[in-house]
Amino acid sequence: MGNILPSEDIEIADQYVILNLLIDTLERELKSIEASTIRLQKPYLELTDNVLKTGRRDLIELKRVMRQKGIKVFDKVIHSEGDFWNYKYLIRGYEGNLNYLKYALKMKMQKRLMEYFQLK
Repeated sequence: MGNILPSEDIEIADQYVILNLLIDTLERELKSIEASTIRLQKPYLELTDNVLKTGRRDLIELKRVMRQKGIKVFDKVIHSEGDFWNYKYLIRGYEGNLNYLKYALKMKMQKRLMEYFQLK
């Protein structure tokens, strides 16, 4: 049986997961940079902070679109010693799952980060 939901809606849920993880990761990285003793700390802090601001704006816009389209994504469930992550979503009453290999998520996050750095 085929999927009755538009792939665009599932892609929006996927982008929400990626962007949310990227923002969480960058916030932790920002704290690490602040605590570090690197000599050129200020440029790294500013670059990371600028990317975070852009990511947060994108997340706000994505959440607005999700509300309009009736898309909800729930917290992750981790399986198999942390290698597989599962996110349940609800799109206009239809349930589904986004299943990720942890390393695939990392690659998607890196791709999005490269886009923010404009290094596509």
